[in-house]
Amino acid sequence: MDADIQKKISSTLQQRSYSESDVVYILVELYKFLERKYGKQFGEGEYNCIKFYRDWVCHSLLHGVSYKVFIGIDVLIKAEMKKLDARGHLDWQDQMAKKIRECFRGYGPLSLQNELLKSFSEVGYGGPFDWTSFRTSLYQVLRDTSLIIKDGDDVIFEFNLMESYARKGYDDLVINVVIKHEIYHFALDDRTL
Repeated sequence: MDADIQKKISSTLQQRSYSESDVVYILVELYKFLERKYGKQFGEGEYNCIKFYRDWVCHSLLHGVSYKVFIGIDVLIKAEMKKLDARGHLDWQDQMAKKIRECFRGYGPLSLQNELLKSFSEVGYGGPFDWTSFRTSLYQVLRDTSLIIKDGDDVIFEFNLMESYARKGYDDLVINVVIKHEIYHFALDDRTL
């Protein structure tokens, strides 16, 4: 079965450019291969980034290992929600930006690229890989999939990839964070993470 997965991944990676469905397929197949290889330890140390982005493209609600990325943000939001000013606006964008960058450390575009390249050698693929095409299609998928973090039935916050940045030529993962109808913009790249 692993040999079949390896062939499928290699066949898809050999393309000159990648569609949105190719990106999802590559992430899902790599996830299956690595999960078989590493068992319960998969995503707990190595390949956290692949697991996170695979979870994001496949699910709009996160829990488990991927949810752990956001624990610091969750705690900050819960505390700050109690301190809304009289107008109902959140007055803590700098603190939030710092916390988001802390939580995303190791999950930026360069981290994903490095993990993908490492995982390709594990599946026996040594051919070309068009990172720009992969990243562009990945951002299109992420733009279509809001990432919602819930506490029970309450939506704590929601990430939305900004449409203008989901295009060729941008390395930054620029997102909107929606918290109680307030929208904040954050650039997440490997220079600031």
